[in-house]
Amino acid sequence: MSERFSTLFKVTGNLYRSGSPLIISAGALLKDNQTSKVLVQLKFKSISDKPIKAVKISLNTFDITNVPVGRKVEYQYLDLNVKRNDEFGSKEAIPLSLDTIRSYSVKIINVVYSDGSLWEASDDAEWLPLAAQQKLSIVLKDDELVTQYLIETSDKSNYIPAESNDLWMCSCGAINHKNEAKCCACKCSFGILNKNLDIPILTEKKKIRIEKNKIAEKEKIEKAKFAEEKRKSRNKKLAIRISVIAVSIILVATAFVVINNNIIIPNNKYKEAVDYYNIKKYTEAVELLTELGNFKDSADIMNECNYQNALTLMDKKQYANALEIFSKLDNYKDSVSLIDESNYAYAEEYLYKGELNSAYGLYMNLYMKLPDYKNVQERIAQIKPYLSMSGRWKEVESIVSSNGFCDVKVVFDESNAVFLNLGSFGKLRLIGNETEKTSLPSGNEYYFSFSDSYLNLNFNFVDGRIDTTTYQRESVY
Repeated sequence: MSERFSTLFKVTGNLYRSGSPLIISAGALLKDNQTSKVLVQLKFKSISDKPIKAVKISLNTFDITNVPVGRKVEYQYLDLNVKRNDEFGSKEAIPLSLDTIRSYSVKIINVVYSDGSLWEASDDAEWLPLAAQQKLSIVLKDDELVTQYLIETSDKSNYIPAESNDLWMCSCGAINHKNEAKCCACKCSFGILNKNLDIPILTEKKKIRIEKNKIAEKEKIEKAKFAEEKRKSRNKKLAIRISVIAVSIILVATAFVVINNNIIIPNNKYKEAVDYYNIKKYTEAVELLTELGNFKDSADIMNECNYQNALTLMDKKQYANALEIFSKLDNYKDSVSLIDESNYAYAEEYLYKGELNSAYGLYMNLYMKLPDYKNVQERIAQIKPYLSMSGRWKEVESIVSSNGFCDVKVVFDESNAVFLNLGSFGKLRLIGNETEKTSLPSGNEYYFSFSDSYLNLNFNFVDGRIDTTTYQRESVY
C-alpha cells in the first residue's frame, strides 16, 4: 500500500538571521496522495533564555520552475510555552491553497515572549543556513585522540566547535550566542574547546595518558601477583586450623542432624498430627502418624484416628471403606462388633437396592459367624428363593382400567425363559431393568429378565396401542 504523503521539497540546514531567538531547524513540503493537496511542515528550535508563547511566520511559494505563485502565506503558532533548546512546530500542518506549489521560502515575522514583549524581524532580513559542524571522529581520525579530547573537555563532546554569524556551536551540539561564555547545555567554554583542538599538544597528552595506563596496568598485575602469593602463604598457615574447625563443624552438624531428624522434626510432625486429630481431620493425622512409627504414643493416637474415621464413614453409609479400616484395628475398642454392624448395614443397603446376591453374601457371612445376629436368618430365608431369578411372564394376572390408564400385574413362572406375547398391542417400554423395546410388531415373542417376583406396570392407551409411561418395582419381601 502506497504512502499517504509524498515529500516534494525540503528546507536544508538550520536557517538563522542575526538576533533571532529561533532557528528554523527543518521544513518540508508534502503532498496528500489521496486529495492531491499540498501542505507545509516546519520545525523550530529556541535559543532564547526567555520563554516564548507565540510565533508568526510568512511563506513565499513557487511552482516547479521556481516562479512565485499565489499570495504570501502567513501563519501563527499560538499558545506555546517554549523554553531554551525546546523544539516545536513539527506536529502542525500548514495547508496551501494551490496544488501546483512545489517549493517555498520561510521567514519569521515576529516572536511574542511569555512576558508580553515582542521581537520583530526586519522585512529585508535574510534567513541563511548556519555552518554545519564536523564530527570529532572524522576530523581527528584517531579514537585515542577523541578520547583524550573528551577527557580535556566534556564526555558529551561529539563535534568540532564552530562559529557562525553571531552564534557559536558547542562540541556537544548546542547552539549558543557569542556573548555567552559557557555552553548552555554542557557548560564548557568556547575557548577551552578550541584550545584543546591543538593536535600536537593533544597527541602528546594522549601518549602520556597511554604510558601512564601501561604503568598502572603493570603495577596492578604486580600487586595482584603479590596478593596471590600472600594469599597462598596465608592459606597454608590456615590449612591446619581450617581442618580442625571443619572436623568440629562436621561433628556439630552431625549432632544437629541427628537431633533434628530424631527429635525436632518428629516433635513438629507429632504436634501437627495432634492438631489434625483435634479438628477431626483424621486422614491427614494418620498420614503423619504413619511416618512417626513408634514415636511417643503415635501408634495409640493413630488407632484412635482410624477408629473415629471409620465411625464417620459408617455415618455417611460408606460401609465398604469403614469395614476396611475396622478390619485393620484388631481388637481396638469395639471394632470387632462394629465390623459386624457395618456388614449388616451394608447388606441392608444392598437389599434396599434390590442387589439380592450381594446382600445374601453379606448376610451369610454374618450367619456363619453369629447365627443369631439381629434378623439375619429371616433375611436369608426371604432372599434365597429369588436369587438369580429369571422367570417367565406366566400370565397377565389383572388389568384394571381407570381414568384412561391400565394397571397390568405380570407374574413369573418357575422356568428360566421369559417371554411376552404382545398379541394385538404394538408398543411397550420397560423402564428400571435396563431394558427398552419400542414399536414392536404384534404377535411376536420378546424376552426380558427381571430380579423381582412381579412388577407393576402402568400402561396408557394411545391410538389403540399400549404406551408404557411409568414403572414401579414392588419389593419381594
